[in-house]
Amino acid sequence: MFESYGGVVRQHAPVRRAWAVLALAVAGLSCGPTSPSPRKHASAAPPARDERFEALRRQIGSARVVALGESHEDGKSLALKTELVRYLHEVLGFERVVLEAGVFSCNEAAKALAAGATADDAARLCAFDGMRCSEQGITLFEYLAETHDEGRPLALSGLDPQLSGTAGRERLVAEIERALGAPLAERTRRAVTNLFDLDRVRSAPEREVDRQEIAALLSRVRAQLGDRDPLARTVLGLTFLDEDHWDFQQKQYISTALVEARDRHMADNLLWLLERRPAERMIVLNHNGHIRREPLPTQCTNPAHHHAGEQPRPMGSTLAAALGGDYVPIALSTASGTSGMARGEPSLLPSATPDSLEFPALGAATDWIFLDRAALAGRGPLTSLQLTGSSDHRYDWARFYDGAIVFGVMSPNVLRPGCERL
Repeated sequence: MFESYGGVVRQHAPVRRAWAVLALAVAGLSCGPTSPSPRKHASAAPPARDERFEALRRQIGSARVVALGESHEDGKSLALKTELVRYLHEVLGFERVVLEAGVFSCNEAAKALAAGATADDAARLCAFDGMRCSEQGITLFEYLAETHDEGRPLALSGLDPQLSGTAGRERLVAEIERALGAPLAERTRRAVTNLFDLDRVRSAPEREVDRQEIAALLSRVRAQLGDRDPLARTVLGLTFLDEDHWDFQQKQYISTALVEARDRHMADNLLWLLERRPAERMIVLNHNGHIRREPLPTQCTNPAHHHAGEQPRPMGSTLAAALGGDYVPIALSTASGTSGMARGEPSLLPSATPDSLEFPALGAATDWIFLDRAALAGRGPLTSLQLTGSSDHRYDWARFYDGAIVFGVMSPNVLRPGCERL
């Protein structure tokens, strides 16, 4: 089963963690350009002139970063985000898409795409299961492959400290050794590979040695490659994974400190990308809870979350403070329908009520509507089951997002035939 927690998803079976928090127990085929299957591409043309897209363009303006949210369980959201990515790339000139997936993993997928890998190969390397095995989610990788084939590549990066997909298990140790010019000591190698299997319970002495080895490896990588090198970002992420793994196994819940630590890593990784690519405009695809400009003011009262009454500070708060108007977060929500992960059972969503953010989408003439920041501010405080999980709290949503895309009727992710677990 999956447990959603402030934009983070855990899978328990009994202590298994899934795509947004761990997906590190990976195995499978090598993902490279040697795949015999031809590339499969998303074939949709750029959207025709549409006032919804025009309104989105006006809201974005000249901002460097637009962040598109989701709940992870809404299939139509993933499909629309591919269409939006196409529009932002081909019409507005955005040059890079940044996923809620591993820094190292997506870097390897980007290299594979440049070498001719298929959409499936790239998704295997980089994506969490919820995107890779979704019929709607894979369309993004199909589009990325298409842009490379047609000589107008949309660059791919990840911002998560986690090692999503298969790239970590298959390639990380070898890549570190290549970059350092020497093999890793056996105990250092074991400290890294222990993080590929987050269901394995380490003893306290073993974990302490792992922590020391990873810290020493980070110092070595920084000394030889520089603090801003991509591998330094990756090994810094390993320090988070080690702490997150240990903390969860001791407590059996995700602590507020670790939720915030992950969001800080994601924000810092994006700012690092922006610093390295100062001329690029970037599209960030992430959970609604991560991209909002500030934490929700209402105290968290769900005892299963163990927040001690506090709301974790999201990635978007760091980005908003650093980038100001160059950061534009857009939430995605729905007014009715069903949702669900690709491998999960669909669940019925409650219909929007008149005092909710989503209500204008019910009965609209189009499949989805766009509410810009002025529209959000003009409606005053509203409830939202999609963005808060509660009908008890009312917010001025313009505080948190610069716009909202709202579907009238949602549908869940559809499992891709033959998509095996990694």
